[in-house]
Amino acid sequence: MPIEYTVYGLDDDSPDLFGIWQAPSDMDAVSFSVGDDDAPDEDEVVWSVSLPDDPILAQASLNQQLHLMQSNRSAMAQAKETMQILTPRPVEDSVSFSVGDEAESPEMALQRNMARLQGHDVVSFGVNDEEDDWSGTVDNFQKFMTQLFRLMKPSLQTETKIGQVLMAQSVVSLTGDINTTWYRGTTVSHTKLHNKTLSLSMASRTAMLQLVAQITAGATVLAVRFNLPGGQLMALPAAWKYIQDVMKQSKKMALLQRELTKTSNL
Repeated sequence: MPIEYTVYGLDDDSPDLFGIWQAPSDMDAVSFSVGDDDAPDEDEVVWSVSLPDDPILAQASLNQQLHLMQSNRSAMAQAKETMQILTPRPVEDSVSFSVGDEAESPEMALQRNMARLQGHDVVSFGVNDEEDDWSGTVDNFQKFMTQLFRLMKPSLQTETKIGQVLMAQSVVSLTGDINTTWYRGTTVSHTKLHNKTLSLSMASRTAMLQLVAQITAGATVLAVRFNLPGGQLMALPAAWKYIQDVMKQSKKMALLQRELTKTSNL
């Protein structure tokens, strides 16, 4: 049984959230098209977690995602600090290089994007098309902003499924009141899992607000330090991309550390 972290109400091409939450796939849309009473309405935003029947696996998955969320928030804080002290590179150094198959660092990518925004011609060698696609960065940032407006509804609706069976739904109001519906067959173990699901969705939405604040603050600093024509608005996609890159780098390091720990325990 697959483990899924889905936000219903988002377009299927929306960027994932913190490496955790995904928009519903086409298969989700098909499965809900056959008169499913549990299917969310198109206008609803529902944070949905589908867990396996095995309580140990389910608990481990939620713990891992909560840990990843904490790492993401630390990475965001790190990215904010770096943007505040980033020193522009000389124009002649704006050409970036990447050795072999290794990706460039988030800081190098940010320098390259800022040089581009200053109006300099930037040529990148050894950087794949996805990493060097500024128009794609702008497009994904616009999708993120559309996603943000969808997610920032006054109430937060969260549901937990065990083995694809709906066990609990909670609605958190703007004042923080929580109203939970428990479905038949819910056990104490399921209750604990749903409470963790709710903690994850609430932490994710809080992190979204922090992310927006740090993108805005970072873009303001970058616009001043790089003397951008057009100011802060021009720097918003670059600040967003940089924070995303730092979070991805943090996730890779965490996965590597986990694998090293497993190897050392063998």
